[in-house]
Amino acid sequence: MKKVISILILFWSINLIAQKDYSSQWEDLFSYNEIIDFVIQTDIIYAVTENAMFIYNLKNQEIQKKSSINGLSGAKTSTVFFDENSESVFIGYENGLIDILDTNQDVYPVTGINQNIILVNKKVNGFYNDGDKTYVYGSFGILEFDIENKEFGDSYKLSNSESPLEVNAVSVYNDNLYAATIDGLYSINVSKTSQVSPNKFSNWTQISTGNITGLLMVDTALYFYKENVVRNINSPNDNSISFPETIINLDKTDTVNQITVSSSKRIKIYTINDFNALTELDFSQSLSHTFTASKTLYDKNNFYVATTTNGILSTKISDNNLYTEIHPEGPSRNDTFSITARKGDLWISYGSYNNIYNFGGKTVGISGFYNNQWYSIPYSEFNARDIIKIEVNPFDSSKIYLASYFNGVNVLSFDEKSKLWKTTDKWTDKTTDNGLAGSGATSEPIIPYLIIDNNDKLWVPNTYAKENKNFSSYNFKSETWEALIDYSSYANRLDVRMNNMYVHNDGNIFAGTSANGLYVFKETYDQNLSIDNSDNKITAINELSDSGNLPSKMVRAVVVDNNDKVWIGTDIGLLVFDDYENLYSKTKGAASKIIIEESGVPSELLGNTKINDIIIDKAGSKWIATDGAGIFNVSSDGQTTFNIFNITNSPLLSDNVIDLELDEDTGSIYMVTDKGVLVYTNNSEPFGTSITSVIAYPNPAIRNQVGHEKITIVAKDGNGIPDGTNVKIMDVSGRLVFETNVSDSGDSQGGRIVWNKKNLRGNSVASGIYIVLLSNADGTENTTTKIAIVN
Repeated sequence: MKKVISILILFWSINLIAQKDYSSQWEDLFSYNEIIDFVIQTDIIYAVTENAMFIYNLKNQEIQKKSSINGLSGAKTSTVFFDENSESVFIGYENGLIDILDTNQDVYPVTGINQNIILVNKKVNGFYNDGDKTYVYGSFGILEFDIENKEFGDSYKLSNSESPLEVNAVSVYNDNLYAATIDGLYSINVSKTSQVSPNKFSNWTQISTGNITGLLMVDTALYFYKENVVRNINSPNDNSISFPETIINLDKTDTVNQITVSSSKRIKIYTINDFNALTELDFSQSLSHTFTASKTLYDKNNFYVATTTNGILSTKISDNNLYTEIHPEGPSRNDTFSITARKGDLWISYGSYNNIYNFGGKTVGISGFYNNQWYSIPYSEFNARDIIKIEVNPFDSSKIYLASYFNGVNVLSFDEKSKLWKTTDKWTDKTTDNGLAGSGATSEPIIPYLIIDNNDKLWVPNTYAKENKNFSSYNFKSETWEALIDYSSYANRLDVRMNNMYVHNDGNIFAGTSANGLYVFKETYDQNLSIDNSDNKITAINELSDSGNLPSKMVRAVVVDNNDKVWIGTDIGLLVFDDYENLYSKTKGAASKIIIEESGVPSELLGNTKINDIIIDKAGSKWIATDGAGIFNVSSDGQTTFNIFNITNSPLLSDNVIDLELDEDTGSIYMVTDKGVLVYTNNSEPFGTSITSVIAYPNPAIRNQVGHEKITIVAKDGNGIPDGTNVKIMDVSGRLVFETNVSDSGDSQGGRIVWNKKNLRGNSVASGIYIVLLSNADGTENTTTKIAIVN
């Protein structure tokens, strides 16, 4: 057949370079519960989830995750296929991308469909292999794909209009190519002697009408199905099988002339010769799970069922009331709102509120990693909508506190006997003796956040609170409600919509609001160290000229660094308040923007960017989560940008980063996007290929300041210092103070150097300026930087 390229496809491209593997520094905390598609090939399950995939060995039960960490695109998946010829796995996406996972576990992206400027709809629905030819089909029609040479061939749009017919399945039978489309079943002769071109739609023959959803070859017959009927290709108008519900797929069994027919509610095995039903599996009879199916497969007397909540469920025909879950452990969902890391435990909430802080009404559960085990706690356990934040009792990690943006605070405890989390209390105005006041909007407290202060007391902000009870504190030790912070003098009750909070090391507590800037308060005590609510300090940093002069009243994030500089994230940019000594004065200085130089031109750091969160790591550098620009990691003063992480240069699935959390024990940073959670560990750096400019931080390094015990030297471009690089540190007189080589051990942590501020004799160095010189073995590449040490 003469190869003709349709004008529909102007340019097909494929990237033959394997995608980068980020696993040395990154880890995903994605949910693998929602199965989009799966296949079984020689005792191996290949399953794609919302944004990733996993591989499961049926013999030894080993499971392996694959995600953007390993080079997958991270887009919304649509299908998976195992190619026996190349022994590669093909992953199709809704945006037209195709990832090929080869036998070496390298990922090669095929970008032709995705980048085609003509196509409007690009979803890949599947792949079909016919000898040495592979067909890719989807909302764009059908494409031939040469796997060996990795290039596209002919394209068939199956339509006389500009819009291609969406193809749900293809099959080759008796030298005819069959296409199951949303508008009927079509066929065309594709034998080597055929002179008929598939590029011309008029050459195709329509066999059946309607939305044909699938095809299955069984022995010497081809079957298709639509709605609730199965038909033979040779008798397209006669029903071979009528099913109780809409059919989702057909599959073969291990026995000749048997097939399985599935709906979202049941599976039946039929004989092909007389279409009698032999076995029925009703999902509603399950004793272990409640679910609906999106796809089912049969393998060696076992049924495998794809679900949206429990991964793949497997059951035996002989005992089909009990199911076993197959999926990697992890969170139950990907639409995360916040994460809490406490002493090795993790808690994830899935609530929501919109940009003007109105609740979203999500009635979903929470996820937790407690005592090295994942738990999924259903909504039915606590019956509280929009869980925004979770805190852990500092004296008893088996008690957690759920902030609901609709239903107060819910207290859950771990029951050792049942190994389940149970609701043990619900804090509302009634159950707390009015310690928490109800709101005018819901009659129950609306809690947007929770935070524990330096005295191990829980502070609970209360949006729309009656009686102006905007902030209340709960003493874990005495189990009583204590301090009350009243902000009625600063704003109308309906304006007090709060979000992120921060506790500084001096006891000051900061809370961002949606319309009143930043609230700041500090509780006071009488001479007997009892709470004295009458003398609590309160203030605000807002839009007023003598109170911070903020350009926006919507504050979304706040932290205070060791230099008492208040970093404020708003909906239109980043600011620093540098008048801490007058924090509670009637007149305060103005917050200022951070001006940096780029190629000698001054510019505003993150100007007009919506800031969602800010945290400070142990080295004092800032991590800034943005809405649409990814994550910025900058120096303690903001003048140097260490890293910018986004979807183009990292495993992030979205540039909308909602929440950040620092693990105080490990230094790992949890990054919450609207498509899943990732963990970044910056204790090591991949080796670079050439010596480029470097930076050192913290700089200056100040004695007795937290995070200043060691100095880290990294490549400014984030690509790492090359293996074997010689590093000399000298004082201003040129005397050698310290020397090492970049390697996998010693003072090097991969492609970075960590210096403990000691000389070659092991003594701490004196205050002063130190020169860092990096060079390769032959001296052809080198760079320098300076470090200031203040003792």
